[in-house]
Amino acid sequence: MTLGTFDVTSYNSIEIEFYFYPNSMENGEDFWVQFHDGGSWNTVAAYASGTDFENNSFYNATVTVDNGVYNFPTNAQFRFRCDASGNGDRIYIDQVTITGNSGFAPIQTNTITNLGGAFEGFLGDEDNIYIERDFVLYPNPVKTTLNVKLFDVSNVMTYRIVNIMGQIVLTGVLSRDSIDVEKLKNGIYFMEVNDGEELMIQSFIKE
Repeated sequence: MTLGTFDVTSYNSIEIEFYFYPNSMENGEDFWVQFHDGGSWNTVAAYASGTDFENNSFYNATVTVDNGVYNFPTNAQFRFRCDASGNGDRIYIDQVTITGNSGFAPIQTNTITNLGGAFEGFLGDEDNIYIERDFVLYPNPVKTTLNVKLFDVSNVMTYRIVNIMGQIVLTGVLSRDSIDVEKLKNGIYFMEVNDGEELMIQSFIKE
């Protein structure tokens, strides 16, 4: 995935923040964040399966690029590349934010945070949130129709779908066992199901 060109000559450093979700990556397979300095591509961060991340977890990562290390041109580019064996290995990248800093340029640092099942950061801090298999979403990843299998249907079930930024994109009542998600943008989403007594959450990927 390669982003467009940017004039970064006025900045002392650039911060790249993004979320990712690895799936079926074998140990040692990795992906890189690369920066084009006007002359060549440079790897500014690398993440390896089994060392930096595990499959089927959500991560937030931040990369800082320093103009003391790399040339900052008028036509800078950024890209993500994946080294995988091609047998269904995937890295889902979402919510890429690139921020230029004109102040003091910090020492180049890379951070990565495993978000795991801590979805409260996106969905709030309700008292009765349960992240468990009370329902199943499939297929996952999904392209058009998201099927919902509930294991205990005793009350009226309402749902809402939230993107990784915490914005509500779909709401409704689960009167059917499927939801049309074709119009959603590609990315990572969380589905909340509320039966009036507890709030249950599952995640899915729209592609």
